[in-house]
Amino acid sequence: MPAEITVPGASVHDVLRFQALRGDFGAFDDIEAVIFERAMIMRTPGGYRYERRTSSGRYVEFTHKPLADGSLLGVFRDITKLKERELERPTPETPPKWRWSRPSANAPKPKPRTSRNPPSWQP
Repeated sequence: MPAEITVPGASVHDVLRFQALRGDFGAFDDIEAVIFERAMIMRTPGGYRYERRTSSGRYVEFTHKPLADGSLLGVFRDITKLKERELERPTPETPPKWRWSRPSANAPKPKPRTSRNPPSWQP
């Protein structure tokens, strides 16, 4: 992103226009409507947070908070590695990469439980 539109005090509309023209928000018919909609989201009272995959393939977390003086605080965090780890985690549809196996024939047999050999978890 050009340095002149990412400095404190820069117009959020200029940043949004640059992002829209770059293709960050997908296809659109009316760029002014896209800019207006995004600006309203960013000015949600109490703040607004969302994640988006950028055109470069990176995942970015966007957090915006309107301030009392009318300005807008924006915090942007690259969460690509976090998202990649999330995507690697097994889900109910995708079984884990490990599986239970039977003990080998040479594995030691557990001792039978007696009053002299109680389970280790008993007091």
